[in-house]
Amino acid sequence: SSLTNPPNNTIMKKFIQLLVAVAFLATSGTAAMAQCTNTIQYGSATVNTNGTVVTISSCSYAGEYSPISGATAGQTLKFTSTVPGGTITVRSGSSSGPVVGFGSSPLTVNNSFTGTLYVHWNTAGCGSQSSCYVTTVQCVSCVAPPAPTNDLCSGAISVSCGSTVSGNTAQATPDAAATCVTTTGTGGGLWYKVIGTGGFINANTCAGTSYDSKLSVYTGTCSGLVCVTGNDDACGLQSRVSWCSVQGQAYYILVHGFGAAQGAFSLSVDCTPPAVSINAVTPRCAGGANVTLSANFPGGTFSGPGVSGNTFSPTAAGVGTHTITYTVCSVVATTTISVLAAPSNDGCANAAPIACNSSVTGSTTCASVDAGLSFCGTTGGTAPGVWYSFTGNGGFASLSTCNAATNYDTKLHVYTGSCGALTCVAGNDDYFSTGETCSFSGLRSLVEFCTTPGTTYYVLVHGFSSGAGNYQLDLNCTAPLTVDAGACQTRFVGYSGPG
Repeated sequence: SSLTNPPNNTIMKKFIQLLVAVAFLATSGTAAMAQCTNTIQYGSATVNTNGTVVTISSCSYAGEYSPISGATAGQTLKFTSTVPGGTITVRSGSSSGPVVGFGSSPLTVNNSFTGTLYVHWNTAGCGSQSSCYVTTVQCVSCVAPPAPTNDLCSGAISVSCGSTVSGNTAQATPDAAATCVTTTGTGGGLWYKVIGTGGFINANTCAGTSYDSKLSVYTGTCSGLVCVTGNDDACGLQSRVSWCSVQGQAYYILVHGFGAAQGAFSLSVDCTPPAVSINAVTPRCAGGANVTLSANFPGGTFSGPGVSGNTFSPTAAGVGTHTITYTVCSVVATTTISVLAAPSNDGCANAAPIACNSSVTGSTTCASVDAGLSFCGTTGGTAPGVWYSFTGNGGFASLSTCNAATNYDTKLHVYTGSCGALTCVAGNDDYFSTGETCSFSGLRSLVEFCTTPGTTYYVLVHGFSSGAGNYQLDLNCTAPLTVDAGACQTRFVGYSGPG
């Protein structure tokens, strides 16, 4: 490949340094020329004990030296330089230490020193030259250790429930196995095999693993692997997998790493069933939308009233509390889902009576929306609502949801007339005013008005926007007034504030 020249300022600095080196060499005498000693350091490397060629620098200058670490006595080392007709001097311990080898490139040295070597690069006669040259080192006597016996699927080591094995992927080769939940083939991996018990099998590298590990589990044959499950980071940067096994089926576990990560690991295998649970489902309304069921462990089967596949139908189940079962690998989990009926006072025609100076509680959650209502102190027809009725006594009436039992943003409407022809009396959304504010929440509601003796009043409890929830409705009435209606109107009416 082509070499890229260093920036001009780098070349200038190295040129000046070389002038100093030339001056030194010129005064070193003829004897020093045979075995060169340079004073400028550039580039460094570590001996690869697998025998791989290591590039020291792609731009060494003749007249420089490079430290080489990791050398061991007894190694045969080969040094190369692309300097034309160049010489190489290898010193030990320091840049001016004893010479362990000298000659032209390529230079092979039977190394007798353990520690750092200092390799001096020169043209003939210990000369220097300010041009880029490639320099390398290789341990030609070093042999890469053999790949582990379970480097390939065909050599998978058998493990069993309750066992822990240790290994190291440093010498393993990347595998061509298909992606299995997480990608494979980016770093070396080792193979293990476990026989299915008919129950759960769990495998993990969570403890005793020194690198970012991955796990992939397959069935089939080594020439036709089928993904079962896989994981990258379940316990920090380590991995954990669980699956439901088939009795007698062989499962191949590949221990590998994220990217090119490799290193020592500990693989533990056990057959303890995990805790399986169904994700909770809130109460549903009869006739409401279907619900998708889910559990914390995949691959199981749901069953129970209103269940089809992983879908629960409130309509099919009907009103009541239903037990739902989830079975995976002989482990059974259950939960209950409540289907609620619409309130009995859903709709004006079903208005429930409320007596003066009393309270009623309920929920609008499964009520219907009363569409088509005109503005009455506040808008209506957007949220589920329930109805109450009482008869006026000629006194002053106060209706409120300002209490601890109400848990959502309510609205109140009061009407007279008939359910088919309602006439607005008062309405309120948020009970906050200059004179008085609900101490529980400004999102509660209050209406106050004078009643006419014998007149039926219809009260709608509903919510802001599509809001629904639990409520308590308080009705307080005064004794019949002896004053005229004008005096009665000095009290609160709807949300208009104090009179």
